[in-house]
Amino acid sequence: MTLSDVKLYLRVDGYDENDVIQSLIDAAKDFIETGTGVTFNDADARHVLTLKMLVAHWYDNRGFIGSTTELPFTVTAQLLQIEAERST
Repeated sequence: MTLSDVKLYLRVDGYDENDVIQSLIDAAKDFIETGTGVTFNDADARHVLTLKMLVAHWYDNRGFIGSTTELPFTVTAQLLQIEAERST
């Protein structure tokens, strides 16, 4: 998963936010792996989409630190699907 792929998904131009977005990408990979017990796979479309949705959510809601901003249902549903891979 490259920074440019995620920036395209976020519709972010320029370089000012690169460090922020890269840190969100790294955190999202860890979040997916820790939450599901499945190693993140760059070749799996579901993993990539979930990462992009997580990064977008965190990027858009970074001003709400300390609030109760829940993950969107689509992200939660994707995480459950990834977790189900563990038992197959």
